[in-house]
Amino acid sequence: MTKPKEIEKEVQLLVEGNDQRNFFEAIVNHLSLNNDVQIQNFGGVDELRDFMSAFVKMPRFRSTVASFGMRRSPRRARSGASGIRWRTRACPCRIYWKSVLATAVDWG
Repeated sequence: MTKPKEIEKEVQLLVEGNDQRNFFEAIVNHLSLNNDVQIQNFGGVDELRDFMSAFVKMPRFRSTVASFGMRRSPRRARSGASGIRWRTRACPCRIYWKSVLATAVDWG
């Protein structure tokens, strides 16, 4: 099982695999967001349940994490499940991202 890294930043981006981790690290660095965003690699879809269980139980999860997004591989995601989904403590909405731009907000 892939274990989460120690939580250091308020914004967490969970990605599936090293390729996605490398891609989003490059974007975060290019946009100078490295002080704001921490990228966590959950491995693969088969490891996601155990990763999330450990992630939300980490000592600094409740006190530090203000929002987190998850990026799943479009090859393995069901229709409509690809992109990045964000959850925030301040907003009960779900925001769906494709690439880096927000395309829709679901207030349900």
